[in-house]
This record gives sequence, structure tokens and C-alpha cells, in this order.
Amino acid sequence: MATSSMAILNYDDSVHWTGTGDWTSLSNWAETPASTNDFTVWNRPGWVVGNPANTNGVTDLDWNKGYAHIDSGTVNITPTSHPDGTVRRIDPGSNVGNSIINISTDLTVREKVYAGYGSTVTDVATINQTAGDVVMGTTTNSRTYWGRGKGTVIYNLSGGTLETRGDWEQFGNNTADADDGASTFAFNQTGGTYTDTGAQGLVMADKPLANVTVDISGGVFNANAVATTRIADEGTVEFTVEGTGEFRASSKVTAVGYYASAQGTVNLKDSAKFTTMDDLYIGRSGTGVFNQTGGELSMNSFSDIGHYGGSSGTFNLDGGSVVVTNTGEYYIGRSGDGILNQTGGSFEAFSRVTLGRYNDGTGTLNISGGTFTMHGSDLYLGFTNNTVGVVNQTGGAMDITRLILGEREGTSGTYTISGGSLVSRNYITGRAGSRLFEVVGSGATSIESHRLYFWEDHLRVKLDENGSTLIEVTPGNGYDGKIDMRKALLEVDTLAGFDGEVGDTYDIMWSSEGVDIDQDGMPERDMIFSNLSSTAEFSYAVVAATNGGQVLQLTVLSATSKFDQWTADYDLSGDDAAETADPDGDDLSNLYEFGLGGDPTNSSDRGISPTYGLEDAGSWMSYVYPKRSDANSGLSYYLELTDDLVYESWTNSGYSIEGTGTIDSDFDAVTNRVSTEIEDEQFIRLIIEQN
Repeated sequence: MATSSMAILNYDDSVHWTGTGDWTSLSNWAETPASTNDFTVWNRPGWVVGNPANTNGVTDLDWNKGYAHIDSGTVNITPTSHPDGTVRRIDPGSNVGNSIINISTDLTVREKVYAGYGSTVTDVATINQTAGDVVMGTTTNSRTYWGRGKGTVIYNLSGGTLETRGDWEQFGNNTADADDGASTFAFNQTGGTYTDTGAQGLVMADKPLANVTVDISGGVFNANAVATTRIADEGTVEFTVEGTGEFRASSKVTAVGYYASAQGTVNLKDSAKFTTMDDLYIGRSGTGVFNQTGGELSMNSFSDIGHYGGSSGTFNLDGGSVVVTNTGEYYIGRSGDGILNQTGGSFEAFSRVTLGRYNDGTGTLNISGGTFTMHGSDLYLGFTNNTVGVVNQTGGAMDITRLILGEREGTSGTYTISGGSLVSRNYITGRAGSRLFEVVGSGATSIESHRLYFWEDHLRVKLDENGSTLIEVTPGNGYDGKIDMRKALLEVDTLAGFDGEVGDTYDIMWSSEGVDIDQDGMPERDMIFSNLSSTAEFSYAVVAATNGGQVLQLTVLSATSKFDQWTADYDLSGDDAAETADPDGDDLSNLYEFGLGGDPTNSSDRGISPTYGLEDAGSWMSYVYPKRSDANSGLSYYLELTDDLVYESWTNSGYSIEGTGTIDSDFDAVTNRVSTEIEDEQFIRLIIEQN
């Protein structure tokens, strides 16, 4: 064996490249093989003596049994300078130094690729493919390792085809000798086609220290490994599909965050496409995050967020489209923790969607924008084995077939809506677990169904200044359009803006066909009513609606004043909550702090102060004070004048109100005028009182 001045990895029949040149450049290869064959031909790996057609398998194996190490420098594999046969093994960046391989023609590596093997943290190995058909592995035990040592490996694919075969293909693989450094691999695809057809799997970040980034902005990335495609096996992966790039997976499982230590992130953007023909797990046993701001995501089998217990999966949907076909089901929190945050885009499911499916799984859907549509299948919140399903809707449009809360005993299903719209084209109901449907305020545009069956279920309504969004039930799709609240628990609460007065009424649900809250002769089946509000008391009744049908209506029996609500909001109690109290010591009573918009717990915040000044050459004084714009504030504002502070004979006269303007959403400005020509001197004060 020949020797070298630097420490390099040596195997039988290995050759090493340094410097810059084409593949067939003799001066860049070193290390004489053990064979006695002609060195000038042999030391160019893949160069077949006497068999240029590469048709004799035995001869090929004899003549191509060496390893090609690209230690440093640049090697060009071109149509005029390339291996004449297959290369048994190629190791880009296998020793100390930076290396570049430029590929523009066909290349076949028969057994293994070890990229970055033996590299240090400062070494960078780069492969640039612009054309040609490149095949890595031709046998069942072939393997491809990108990022095998401590350094960085980069593969840039802009044209041609790249195929990896064998049993395992690994993007980022820390070996035992790299425990003091992390292997880094970057795959950048702007064109061409990559295809993995391994028997076992395509594994990204195979070890905890491995870091992998994949960016597909053009071309097609085919993950066709038979068993699994693992986007973050044990390490960290950032996987981005953007521009016109396409990701297609036919593996039995595509998992983002495979093992417990894994941190996998997928970003789908622009007009890119991400398609799985079999299962997709976002967070299999580790942590998986899928961020979609554009493009198309298509799932064609069982897919879930948070697969096994202890896993964490998050899907952030802000744009683009998602389609779940009818060949499987979609689980959010299968047995782990799954969250779908939808702020935009469209989500369409042609199969059942379940939040919280097995074994303590917890699934949460937070929707504030976009559309969530289900075609002919159920939305389950909490299915079995202590699972929890939660929907928090603050916006967006939910269009589903059936909503089922708490399918079995021990489960929990909660749907809270405060914005957006909800349409259930068949029915809304609860089953055997803990189930709650909650309407928060009047912010939702509509809540509609063809049947509402809340037998022994829990409905909570929170009223704001406009009440709550009306639940509307009409016949359709074979359902009778009725509301059944027998044995249901109805809880009523009030929000901070609630301003109802005694006698005010609020409609909370309407049915064109009738509302059942009791059953004659069976009081044990009556609806149960509970008032949770600390500011108002209510009664309830089913009454005839002006547009036909019936409504379940609330009536205010008593209400706390706005001032008392305000003091409660500032946690004032006892003497500190009195009208005349001054808990912050700023010489402004609580009532005046309330009337002027001050903070009774902060002496530096006295609210909006009145302003004044002379007008019309001094013949008039203008006095402008703030006034709460809420007609139900419970306050009266007026001025008092006097010309004698000794005897203080104050009167509510001697001024005129000239007009009212707007200060902000809570306060108006009231302008008053006082003549300066009637009295020599006058004093003015603002009076604020409770009605």
C-alpha cells in the first residue's frame, strides 16, 4: 500500500482524491491497490479494463472492489470524464479537508456511500448534481449515509435523477466516534428528481446529535422506501417544501419526529405539494411540527398528530389546502398530544376526524380562520380510554356532518365557540363521557344544525352586551329540526361587557319545530338550570318565536350596577369598593375614577381630565368633560356653578351644552359654554352621580 503524509482512512484497494480536476485525472488519485493490475487504469474507480460495456458481473466485481475517498479539492464527473463502470463505494469528504464533487453525467455506486466519514467539525463536503442519472446502491444490503462524521455534507440537486437503493438510506448519521460533534447534512433540491426505493427506510437525523435540513424548491422528491420515511429519527430535521417543489411518499409510514428524542419540522409553502399515499404521523414518539402557509397537503391513509403516548404533534395551518381522503381516518391526539392550529387555508376531510382517540390521547383544534369542512363523516371529541377532545373556535368556518362529544365513559369532549360559524349538517350531541358545548358571547356569526340532542349533556352560555349567538335548528337531511334539552345542564354566565337590566330578555336557542326542556309527569327528566354569573340573576322559559317555532329565552331578574362590576374588575372589596373611597390616594374617589376612566389602584392614572378655555374674545368659557358613551353606564354627568366659594351656593344652571363628540370607544366629549359677561367671577365643578 502506498503511504500518505496525512492521516487518511485506508481500506483494501482504496484510492484517495486531492486537488482539482476531472475524474480521469491520474495526478489527483493516490494509494496503490493490492492488485497487481495496471495502476494507471485501476486507480480511477469504476474504470473497467477490457470490459468497457460493463456486462460481465464477475469481472466488474473484481475490478471495482475498491473504495473511492474524495478527501479534499474538487472532482468533476462529466460526460467526457467519468467512471467507465460502477463504483463499489464512494466516500465524499471522508478525511480532513473540504471537498466538492460536481456531477453532470451518469454515475452508479454499487454498495455504499459514506459522506463525511471521519470528518472534523470544520470540514465541508459538497455534491452538486446538475444532470445525469445517479444511482446509489444496487444490492439489497446497500446503504447511503449522508453526514456520517462530525462535519457538514451538502447535496445540491438541480437536474437529472438521483436514486438511493438498498436497505437503509440515512440523511445525517452521527457515528460513535462523533460524540463530541454533530453531523450536519443539507439537501437542497431546485430541480431534477430524487427517489428513495430502499427496502427498510429513509432515515433523517439517525442519531440525537445529527442535524438535517432539506429544502425542496423545485423538482420532485419521492420517498418510496417500503417501510418508513423518518423526518427526524432521533435528531433534528428542518424539512421545507416550497416554490414548485413536490414531496411524494409511498412508504407505509411517513413520520415527523420518530423516536422520543427527535425534533422534526416540516414547512409547506407557496404552490408546493406534499403527498402521502400511506400513513402520516406528526409526532410519532417524539416532537413533530408541520407548518403550512401555502401549497397542497394530501393524505391518503390513516394520519394523525401525536401518535404514541408521550409524543407531541402540532400542525399549524395558515394557508393552502389540506385534503384527507376517505381511505383512512384522521386523529388529532391518537395516543399522545396533538394540536391543530388553523388560522387560514382550507382543511377538507372525506373520512372521520377524531380528537383524542386511544389511551389518554389529547386532541385540540384551535380555529381562528380558514375553512374546516367534513364530507359525510363524524367529528368526535374524546373517543375512548380516558381521551380528551377540545375545539376552540374563535373564527373561521366549521362545516361538518355530525358533532359527537365524549363518545364513551371516561372520555371528555368540549366545543367552545366565540367567533366564526359552525354548521353541523346532521346533528350535535353528546354520548357517554363528559361533554360540554359552550357559546361565549355574540361574536360567532352563526351556529346551525338539523338536530340538537343534549340529553344529559352540558350547555354553557356566556352573555356579553349583545347576549349570545343564537343556536338555530331546522329540519334537513332526514333530521326533524328539534332541540332536546331534557336532563341537560344549562349554565348561564356573564362576561365583562354584559349590561343587561332587570326585565331584559336574551334568546339562546331557537328551533322551528320546538324546544323540549321537560317531560310531563316525569320531573326527573327536566332540564337543570344553573346561574354562574356574579352580576345578574336569570329565569328561563320556552316561548313562541316571532318568526315561528320556539326559543329558549333568559330573562334578567336582577343585575349588578356597572360601577359594582367595575370595582370587582379591579378586585376592590369592602370599604375600598365604596363610591367615596380613594384606595390609591390620588384625591379622586372611586366613582369619579369610574366616570373619567381612571384606575383606582394606580395613583398616576386619573383617567381623562376635563379641559377649558376662553372663546369669542373672552366672552365665553368652554368647558369639556369626558362621559362614558355606554347609555347603560348608570351614571349622570352635569355641571354646577357658583360665584361665592365662602357660602358655596352651587347650582346646576348658568351654562349650555353645545355638543357631543367622540374620544374613543368608551368615552364621549361633552362641550359646555358659560358666559363671562354676567358675573364678575364664577367657579365651575363637574358632578358625577349614579342614577
